[in-house]
Amino acid sequence: MMTDSDKRLQIESALRRELTESELVAVPTLDELTLPQLQVLAELGKRDPISPSLYLQAVVPDASFKSCRSFVQDIDAYIAAKLPPVERRLHNEWLFETTLGRPLSEAERHPIATLDQISPEQRAAAAIMYTDNIDTAIMYIVAIASKVTAMMSEKWIIATFQSEGSC
Repeated sequence: MMTDSDKRLQIESALRRELTESELVAVPTLDELTLPQLQVLAELGKRDPISPSLYLQAVVPDASFKSCRSFVQDIDAYIAAKLPPVERRLHNEWLFETTLGRPLSEAERHPIATLDQISPEQRAAAAIMYTDNIDTAIMYIVAIASKVTAMMSEKWIIATFQSEGSC
């Protein structure tokens, strides 16, 4: 169990909520982290660079700093590997599907970290959303790209699709 109250307060402050009992359970290795713990790491990684490491040190006390850092950097891949494809859903996925007029494909739903990792399928879906509503396209890019902010997404969309003459 996480016992250092200062670390716990810092992590909960970054999450903007209290940790649940299942999120506080210590595990022997990084591979044994539960899905709720992985989701906490993913959320913390979007908020600041320090909290994910603090959380990992608390719930996987025997993990090395180097392995924790590598784990945090690839958290989306670890989560994707733990979830069956049917369960991988994006925040606001219903909106993206409504805009497209069809369900998102697995390739369009695939998590990435940065804008340079966007697949042709994701780019095509974003282009369709952009023609309907730029805000939907921005939300889609932020939903699939863990290290991309709304501002970064907006700049990329404008630079990419306005230069192609899309409206």
